[in-house]
Amino acid sequence: MLGPLAGRLRWERTGEGIRVIIPSRFDIGPLGDTILIAAIPVLVVDVVARMDKDWRGWGWEQLTLALLAVAVLRLITLFADQTVLTLNPAWMTFRRGPFGLNWKKSSFATRRLHNLRSVPSTSDWTGIKLQGRETVQFDEGDDTCDLVKQLSRGEAAALIEKMLEVHPFRQDEPEAAGQ
Repeated sequence: MLGPLAGRLRWERTGEGIRVIIPSRFDIGPLGDTILIAAIPVLVVDVVARMDKDWRGWGWEQLTLALLAVAVLRLITLFADQTVLTLNPAWMTFRRGPFGLNWKKSSFATRRLHNLRSVPSTSDWTGIKLQGRETVQFDEGDDTCDLVKQLSRGEAAALIEKMLEVHPFRQDEPEAAGQ
């Protein structure tokens, strides 16, 4: 049975591990999303207006329909996207997608994971730090992986605390400068 963890996060015990549901944060910050969403009514009106014509300009209609499909898919991900984290002593898996669909799935052997941490989130478009938003990261070997972005500080701290109850991610010491 899922219970509250912190903020938008819900969690439950799964045998020796945990499962955490992390809804995406609705954020239409990037200019591209704003333009795409603003274009939806224009695209719909254009398609409907051309429906009863002879379709001579078929190339334009195909482009309009394709843009409309992309816009609708983006809206679905903005409102319904979520990350599902499953962690037990042997494996960590996270799946991303709207309505429980698996659009992206990653699995990691926990023995290879280390340096679980929270860092300030930055905009994917501008690189500017997002005020009060955190990204939970971990390292797998020499690679840094983002688990989830744009959590509040409280959500990030609660998620990390719950993950550390299941697996003690080792913390590597920063290498000394010049070595």
